[in-house]
Amino acid sequence: MTSAKPFTMASDNESGFELDNLTITHPITARRVKRGESLRGCYKILLLGTTGSGKSTFIETLCPSSKPTLAISGNTLESVTQSLQEYFIDGITPSPTSSNPAQRIVLIDTPGMADDKISENAVVNGVVGWLYERTHFINHIIYFDRITDVRMGGNRKRAIELFKLLSGVQAAGNVTIATTMWDQLGVSDAGDGVESSRGEERRKKGETAMNKALERFEELRRGYWESFTTSNTNPNPKSPTSPSPSNPTPITKFINTQPSALHILNTAVSRYSIDTNFEVEKPAKTAGNGVVRMPFGRVLYEGLRERLERLKMRGRGVEEEIEGMSGGGVVQGEGGVMGDLDLNTEDRDELLQLLMKEKEDVEFMKGRVEYELSGFGPVLPPEWGIENN
Repeated sequence: MTSAKPFTMASDNESGFELDNLTITHPITARRVKRGESLRGCYKILLLGTTGSGKSTFIETLCPSSKPTLAISGNTLESVTQSLQEYFIDGITPSPTSSNPAQRIVLIDTPGMADDKISENAVVNGVVGWLYERTHFINHIIYFDRITDVRMGGNRKRAIELFKLLSGVQAAGNVTIATTMWDQLGVSDAGDGVESSRGEERRKKGETAMNKALERFEELRRGYWESFTTSNTNPNPKSPTSPSPSNPTPITKFINTQPSALHILNTAVSRYSIDTNFEVEKPAKTAGNGVVRMPFGRVLYEGLRERLERLKMRGRGVEEEIEGMSGGGVVQGEGGVMGDLDLNTEDRDELLQLLMKEKEDVEFMKGRVEYELSGFGPVLPPEWGIENN
């Protein structure tokens, strides 16, 4: 496909739509940016979201022929992406007829928030460090959020609130929200899926699951994302939490197909702006300093404190399980996972090795979190009303 005309695609789940801001020149592929390669002239899109929300899957779905070589997504709630990664997207560029002057698209994949192995503080500081070293600014952010999450749990809510602070409502026009896992509704809620040969009952369950997801979609738009998705002609540009932007954020559906990914990318490219002014860019523009003083600093600090307490509890549980083995079994400790067991010597030795390894891992993660907390300094901003102990 070499035409510069708008490219039209359709899938089983979508009517045809025009990619009026994109030009497809050949099969779309992705490759990691090599060290030293310049991002000049690129439209830089940062991908953020919780672990397992579909950021890496989005890249592989957009570029299906690259999936075997990328191998960056997983079907678990444990982040496969453990460090920030840049990907050149080839075969597609902003259309000459659009207002976007970029010559190439680059997607920046990030580790997931609300992950057991990496803190939100580490994720954000990784982005800030990358901005300082590479570019100082990004053009657009796509935030990924699972529609299959029935409840707004604490981790998910914290991630959304943190993201709002990282963006700032003044940059809402340069944000796209991509709700994900729509293709999983039939599998998770209707057994073999909406089109199952088992008949009408499963189809009804699938329809019910979809209807509930659509209700959650509207709840997200009108509830948790309202300050970003509701238009206001007179926003306060000085306040990152000022409600209602003049150019509101679109909220989209990613159904795990290439046309769906292209539709979201087309939306992101269409919202080109010379000055994005994301809050997360500001520390990089001041020599990489000032994260603590940013609106999101307190959220990062509190997240680390909570993470440290969870690790301490987990460590106590492991210690109690190890001690309990001396009595001929395994006792249930605080935060532990084992009940009373009657084990032979071989099984006991194997379990003890596993527990000792877990203890080592917990101690390592505790040390890392304590180190991150030390980065906030001995004295916290007085407006937080928190003592750094």
